[in-house]
Amino acid sequence: MLVFLGFLKEAFFMKPLSALRHFFSFLRALLSKILAKVFGFFVDFLSFFTFLFTYLFRKLFRLPRLLLNTYFLILNSLSLLKFKFTAKLIWGRGKLFRPLTHLGIISLALVTIITGGILSGTPLVRSAQGFDQTDYLSLSDVLENYVSPETEIPEGRARGETIDYEVVAGDTLSSIGMRFRISVDAIRYANNLSDEDSLRLGQKLTIPPIEGAVYTIRKGDTVSKIAARFKVPPQAIIEFNYIADDNQLVAGQKIIVPEAEIPAIPPKFLPPPLASKGPVSPVPLTAYKEPGTSGGIEGATGAFGWPLNTRVITQYFKNYHLGIDIDGNTGDPIFVADGGVVLRAGWWLGGFGNAVKIDHGNGFTSTYAHMSQINVSVGQKVNKGQVIGRVGNTGRSFGSHLHFTIQNGGKYLNPLTIF
Repeated sequence: MLVFLGFLKEAFFMKPLSALRHFFSFLRALLSKILAKVFGFFVDFLSFFTFLFTYLFRKLFRLPRLLLNTYFLILNSLSLLKFKFTAKLIWGRGKLFRPLTHLGIISLALVTIITGGILSGTPLVRSAQGFDQTDYLSLSDVLENYVSPETEIPEGRARGETIDYEVVAGDTLSSIGMRFRISVDAIRYANNLSDEDSLRLGQKLTIPPIEGAVYTIRKGDTVSKIAARFKVPPQAIIEFNYIADDNQLVAGQKIIVPEAEIPAIPPKFLPPPLASKGPVSPVPLTAYKEPGTSGGIEGATGAFGWPLNTRVITQYFKNYHLGIDIDGNTGDPIFVADGGVVLRAGWWLGGFGNAVKIDHGNGFTSTYAHMSQINVSVGQKVNKGQVIGRVGNTGRSFGSHLHFTIQNGGKYLNPLTIF
């Protein structure tokens, strides 16, 4: 300040050199003070953080000892509490046991009710219980009132006896097996169904209680013979059916053979079908073979085409369904998949209804079932793509569709691998 006043004095009395000297002296003094303040601030700042770091390090170093002391303090407190609690019970000579038990149960129930309502909506609980976005419980706490006409078997509930099931629209052996958790072979064996049989609406089926066979006792049967026939341990039959000895086996009695190896059911013999204009005899495959043509039959190209205008498959090829079902409306035209000769035409026994079978040569045949109208006759030669009939719902059928099969040497092939 004095330097600044001296500068003003010299400038007032017109002494420029002296005033300039005083001015630079003033700037130097001001800069020195500013630098001193800044340096002092950084020194104080560094000292503060040094102290803070040292303090925290000391506390952190003492933390394990603090935790250990806290742990032992809690243990000692619990031990002292247990001692006092036990002493109180002993001194009370059992008088406090019942009230304390009731108090503990009520407290546990209250904690469960309070925490259960809070935690039930958390993602952790829902993911552990297998809920997803489609579950009713993930959307609301109220279940939708839905009445199902189908038989539902709860998980884990074992049945000890067979039940009767009535076939409804849309049923297949596979869907029934999945519903009751048994294999298709077990259902087929229990009801003496062969691969040629189809389900009928309203048909009664015997459903085994578990995976295995329903066996009817014959004269002379023993547990050992039955076990050997189905390749299961005799003890499994004895325990499931509560059989004390072979004297309990009575001819005509039905028992369950758990985990039985289901034997194959021989195919049923189907008599020759009747043609639309009277009875005819089946025509041998070789009767129409002409050398020099594709497939050995005139008109055969050796390549199969799609038999309907629609391409919606309602049931695929399975070991219990030896063809494909193609959806269609009654009256839709059916085209022959390849050229050949009509082997069978008319009403078929065994559930096919109105059906046509075509010989394509070299052992290949195709069959078209459940037709509403047949436009060909036995022995007629047909070309690929020719209309041979109309879609229908005849025979064992639950809606208008075409049941289409392809065989080679009598063996059924998946048509989707042939087209």
